[in-house]
Amino acid sequence: MSELLTIKDSKNQSGQSLSVFDCCYYSLPKIGIVWLWAPTAILQGIYAKYYGFSLLMLASIILLARFFDVLTDPLIGYLSDRYQRRTGTRKPFILLGCLLFVISSYFLYVPFGVDTTSIMSGNISDGQAVSTTYFITWFLLFYLAFTLFDIPHYAWGSELAENGRDKSKIYSFRAGAGYLGLVLFYSIPLLPIFDSNDITPKTLELSTITASLLLILFLFISIVRTPSNSCKTMLSDHSLQNSQQRLMNNKFGLLRCILTNKPFLLFLGFYVLSGLGFGLWYGVIFLYVDSYLDMGEQFSSMFMLSFILGIAATPIWYKLSHFLDKKIVLAIAMILITGSYIYSGTLLPGETSVGQLIFMKVMNTFGYVCIASISPALLSEIVDYSSWKHHHQNTALYFSVYSFISKANVAIGMALGLAIVGWYGYDATASSQGAEATNGLMLVMVWLPASLASISLVVIVLNPINARRHQIIRRRLDSLSSY
Repeated sequence: MSELLTIKDSKNQSGQSLSVFDCCYYSLPKIGIVWLWAPTAILQGIYAKYYGFSLLMLASIILLARFFDVLTDPLIGYLSDRYQRRTGTRKPFILLGCLLFVISSYFLYVPFGVDTTSIMSGNISDGQAVSTTYFITWFLLFYLAFTLFDIPHYAWGSELAENGRDKSKIYSFRAGAGYLGLVLFYSIPLLPIFDSNDITPKTLELSTITASLLLILFLFISIVRTPSNSCKTMLSDHSLQNSQQRLMNNKFGLLRCILTNKPFLLFLGFYVLSGLGFGLWYGVIFLYVDSYLDMGEQFSSMFMLSFILGIAATPIWYKLSHFLDKKIVLAIAMILITGSYIYSGTLLPGETSVGQLIFMKVMNTFGYVCIASISPALLSEIVDYSSWKHHHQNTALYFSVYSFISKANVAIGMALGLAIVGWYGYDATASSQGAEATNGLMLVMVWLPASLASISLVVIVLNPINARRHQIIRRRLDSLSSY
């Protein structure tokens, strides 16, 4: 990091190169991917309610998936980087990941051989309607497919965008596409063809088929219309390529480069802390709205509206990143998120209006739209710093760590939050809660997330990567690629 501290100011000579169409074509598959990913938030409830699984069994399988990610995420990142070095593209990984995601999603959400009509009656006569082996197999394949798509797709965006504005732009489009996928998923139960607004195996079946068809269409457009990478992102000097290939073949060298990258470690610190806080809050928000505030009927509409407004907020954060360093924009987002945590502690049962409830969720969503848009853009700049410092590119490997943390810290936070609330004696079926149970809920919903978010805010501000330094790093990388 000492190199960063000695870099002097320089004028950026790299203009914005990515068009709106480039960003749209790149982001299109993310709509279908997130649409198919969204049911994982309620998958435990679906398999417990309709297919006879115990919550303990489901929790164990989800924990197994986290260990599975420890192996697959860095492996796919490493292989994607090697393939990109030889061929100049990551598209086969993205194509394979999407196709496997479609297949695994269908068999996970619409279990083969199960009569959906009869199973919705609630009568499971002889144990589980779906075998444990079946669920584990398709659940792990589902996660593998998501990783095959997500890590190369993140890295692809980093290679398409050369300068700071392009990085913010392309990942803002990607985040907006993801939130559109969420809106589409939550809109399916509201269709008039269903008897209720509940998410059931029937709604999941229609949602999965529709999302799969849309994903295949968008994948085809994206693969055909989006370039593989920016020509300037490739280090073309022969000696540098040889140096990079030697390092790519040295796994310990790759690990050492990551562990000595202080901007990246600070970025991870920020992301782990903020993600744990979000997991704590998100893991109990349904209990908070449904059994604490007794406003469960507003839950779906609250999420739906906040996601729609989240899409509208995406260009706001992108424009703001033009005038402020990305780490400052992220700090502003964390202030909003911290505010939503604290505000949730002020809402009281019987005294909270629908407007106040929606305001809380919109404030939180606005902040996390920024995290989804700007965090990968900042990481992309950190990857550029690593490429310049070590004369090698391992973009997907960095994003594999980012992807794993994104999945793991929120899951750990959710599990920890539920455990704490249960330990304090919170009863989701009770009409009212005792003082100790309420204190436990406030600890998980307010104080722990707010504390973690406040610390993460400090950590991100300490990151030395800023717009001026990235401009200089980018110019030096461009000069290497011109030889």
